[in-house]
Amino acid sequence: MAIDKLSLYNKALILLGQEGLEAIDDDRAGRHHLDAVYSLDAVKYCLQIVKPNFARKTAKLTTSTVSNVHDLNRSFSLPSDFVEIVDVYTDSNLDQPLSRYLREANQIQCAYTTIYVRYISSTHEETYTYWTPAFANVVATYLAREASVKIDSSKFEKLDEKFTDRVEIAKTLDLENEPANRASVSTVTLSDDWRTIYNDALMVMGLEEITTNTDDSNRKTKLDRVLDAYLVQDLLEDIGWTFAQKSTKAYYDPSLEPSWGYRHVFKKPDDLGRIKGLFHDEHFQAGIKYYEDEGGNFYCDNDVIYIKYVSTDWLNTPSQWPAFFKRLVAGRMAKDAAKSLKNEGADYDRSEIEYEKRRDSALSNDAISSPPRVIRNGSWVRARTRGGYRNRPGDY
Repeated sequence: MAIDKLSLYNKALILLGQEGLEAIDDDRAGRHHLDAVYSLDAVKYCLQIVKPNFARKTAKLTTSTVSNVHDLNRSFSLPSDFVEIVDVYTDSNLDQPLSRYLREANQIQCAYTTIYVRYISSTHEETYTYWTPAFANVVATYLAREASVKIDSSKFEKLDEKFTDRVEIAKTLDLENEPANRASVSTVTLSDDWRTIYNDALMVMGLEEITTNTDDSNRKTKLDRVLDAYLVQDLLEDIGWTFAQKSTKAYYDPSLEPSWGYRHVFKKPDDLGRIKGLFHDEHFQAGIKYYEDEGGNFYCDNDVIYIKYVSTDWLNTPSQWPAFFKRLVAGRMAKDAAKSLKNEGADYDRSEIEYEKRRDSALSNDAISSPPRVIRNGSWVRARTRGGYRNRPGDY
C-alpha cells in the first residue's frame, strides 16, 4: 500500500480500535481529531525525533554576519527548510566535526568563515513517496497517541510505549543505510604488495579483507592512519635488522671546522635510520669508541670512518622485505588499529598476542640470517693465557 495521508490516518485509527476512513475528507469525529493533531506539526516533530536519512540535506554556508558579543563571532542563518541539526563540519569532506558553536534562534554562531551543515529538511514533510514504512509507522503511532486523549484515553500509555519502540526501530533501520563509522577521506592508492599486508592485518583483527587497491572503507583508512604515524620507521629503528643494514665509507668535511673538541666533522648519510656502529676499518672489526653524534653530523678525530646503519630506503619497499618483516608490519598495524575498529568487530586482544608472536619470530629469523661472528676471548681468559701463567691455562 502506498503511503499517503489516508493510510496514515487509517493506521492510527486501527491502533485506536476505530473503523477506518473511506476517504480523507470523511466527516467523522476520529478524522477531525487526527486533523487537529496533524496540523500541529506532527510530521516535523517525528522528523526531529527520528532524523531519517530520506530527510537529510547538507548545506554549505558562506554568508555570515559579524558579532562582537563573544569570540564565536560569525553568525550563519540556517536554511528555510531547517528542522534539526544532524552534524556541523568545517571541511567539504565532512571529516572534521565542528564542536565549538552556539545555536541561537535560527542561527549557528562559530569562529569559522565557512561551515557545512547537515540537517533534517522539511522538504519531504508531505512528499510521502520518500517516506520509509518505518517512518510512516512512527507518524501513525504518534497521531494515535495524541488523538487518544480525545478518543480513548485508556490507550495512551500503551500507545506511548509503542511510539518509543517504533522510533528506535526506525533509527536502527536508518543506520543500516548509512555507515555508523564513516571512513575519513583516503588519498592513498595501494600497490598489490601493500594490499597483501593490509589484508593480513585485517585477518589478524578478524575483519573482512579489501578487494581493490582503491578501497575507501573505514577499516582501510584506519590502517592508513596507523601506517602514516611512522609505524614502519619505528619498527626499523627498534631493531637493527640485518636485512635493512647498509654500510658506507665517509670522509670528513673540510668545509666544517669544529671550534673545539674533536678535529673533524662527518655528515650523516641522508638515508640513516638507526646507527649500528662507527668503525676504524673497512671490515667493521674495530669500533670507534670516542665520537659525538649531534644533529646531522658525527664528530671524531679520524680522517676516515666506516658507518654501518639501518637505511630508511627500506621504509616504502615492501616488495623487498623478507616475509617475516611483512608479517611483523601487518601484525603491528593490526595491534595499533584494532581499538579504533572495535565497533566493526576488531579483536584487540588477539591482535596484541599475534603481534608479540610475530615479533619474536622476526627476531629469530633475522638472527639466523646474520653472518657468523668471531667470538673473542674475554679479559679473564686473556689474563690466564699471557705472561705469569706460561701460556698454559690451569698451570698454577
